[in-house]
Amino acid sequence: MLLAVALLLPALAGCSGKTATAPPADPPAEAAPPVEAPVAAPAPSTDRFHDQLGQRVTLEGKAVNAKLGAELQGDDFSIWLAGVDAWPDGFYTGGDDGKAVRVTGTVIEAFDLPVFVPSPDEPLIQGIPVPEGTDLKQASHRYLLKDPTWELVTN
Repeated sequence: MLLAVALLLPALAGCSGKTATAPPADPPAEAAPPVEAPVAAPAPSTDRFHDQLGQRVTLEGKAVNAKLGAELQGDDFSIWLAGVDAWPDGFYTGGDDGKAVRVTGTVIEAFDLPVFVPSPDEPLIQGIPVPEGTDLKQASHRYLLKDPTWELVTN
């Protein structure tokens, strides 16, 4: 609109043969950076279980319910309980309120975590976003305790 008025002003003012130029335009505003999907924080190291695959072990930690089922979290590990959707009532009440438990089971591995590389052009999907270039098979890896049994740890 400003440009149209600037071009019409000379004609309205009776100027002959000269054309008016529009004032310099403001530089275009910088586009906001694209919103990136949050990338999952790395889980505590679980490499310690590699050498124990197929072995029956006993671990102590805190009972936690996760989307993928019952989980045992220790100071430097996290391991799921195969086939256990949630801890029994009273073992975990949310947040940091998991009871101290001792779990015995056979260490197995699975490649079933729902990982994906988010695309800025597509809506986020359910799962665990990981950075581009991530080895998706390795990122989907987790250790579990098969046929677990557990007991509360009393001090």
